[in-house]
Amino acid sequence: MKQLKNLIDLTNLPPKQKWGNWIYDSKTNHLCYYKGKACIYPINLNNKNTNSKILDLIFQINTKNWSKDAMHDLIQALNDIFQPQAHCCSFGQNKTFKSQTLCEMYNNRLLGIN
Repeated sequence: MKQLKNLIDLTNLPPKQKWGNWIYDSKTNHLCYYKGKACIYPINLNNKNTNSKILDLIFQINTKNWSKDAMHDLIQALNDIFQPQAHCCSFGQNKTFKSQTLCEMYNNRLLGIN
């Protein structure tokens, strides 16, 4: 039972805006990879409206030689923001979704609005 309680507690963690060198700007719905203080790879999440676009992004980033954690951090950011298993591809099935709406839902969570 204690393991279940720990799992439930993990689901209530506050949302993030930073994953490694990736930072999410809730005003523009952009996710940006930073090197030092410079954003070297901005991603407009408003137009990632299909699983193919998300997968294409993942494979594009996979070709970069930034850090060993860049890919892991990107996938975690996309998971936190889009919650793809619920909204994009439940049970291996493509779902219709609007990424801008998913970003707005995440932004509301950042503000504590559910």
